[in-house]
Amino acid sequence: MKQLILYGRGGQGVVTAAKLICTAAGVYEGVYAQAIPAFTAERRGAPVYAYVRLSDAPIDLKSFVYEPDAILVFDPELPSLGVNLLSGVNPATMAVVNSAHPPADWDLHSHFAKVGAVDAHRLGPVPNSAMIGAFCATTGWLSIDAATRAIKDYFGARGGDANAGYAKQAFAATRLA
Repeated sequence: MKQLILYGRGGQGVVTAAKLICTAAGVYEGVYAQAIPAFTAERRGAPVYAYVRLSDAPIDLKSFVYEPDAILVFDPELPSLGVNLLSGVNPATMAVVNSAHPPADWDLHSHFAKVGAVDAHRLGPVPNSAMIGAFCATTGWLSIDAATRAIKDYFGARGGDANAGYAKQAFAATRLA
């Protein structure tokens, strides 16, 4: 089983990203998937967390993720708000960071086995679709084709093609370290 924690702020599409990763994995790649949102103060800009599990077998565990195999950081400034991005990580944990800077410039990069960085804010008005593309590029756990199909299904005619395009651009633009 692979376990993920998505860290962001209200309005960045963190919960939607968790649902889309699960849809892509479950519907288009045939694995079991589970998304669990967690909220602090429910307002734009407040810290938001979402948890995802992906597995080849049914998932009986129904709790938050405490030892992630990967984290997605929608806002690298979250530690200044008291969010501990290193909680439960181990030397094999991977990170995907929304940043215009190379992965090695991220203060916490040395705590992770692999870091992918993409400037998701440059690619779209809300970073969630771009972060999904960067997640695919960094971990290899989900194909970009499955991700874009789930994105198109979710956003439909109104924004599906644009958001799938953000994911594909992020997939190609993700820098790894």
